[in-house]
Amino acid sequence: MRLEDSFLYLSLLLTLVLCINAFRYNKTFSIVNTGVLLLYGIYFLYALFFNSEYGGSLVWWFYLISLTWVHIIILVVHLFKNIFRRKKK
Repeated sequence: MRLEDSFLYLSLLLTLVLCINAFRYNKTFSIVNTGVLLLYGIYFLYALFFNSEYGGSLVWWFYLISLTWVHIIILVVHLFKNIFRRKKK
């Protein structure tokens, strides 16, 4: 396994952990985000492994890692917003 693959899998795992952690604050938000993660994760991982001829794997890898980090940022902002909202009450 290459280093960039390890980075990708750890990013996807971090996103899944954040989705599960968001379940404590908002169940609908967590279920929707887990579904979105599964949809784009399955699509881009399939394309990465099976549609990667002539350097196409770099493109699929870049799309997947970009979407995953945007997703992580959205989840972290949502979690911090909910944590600070609960501390005020």
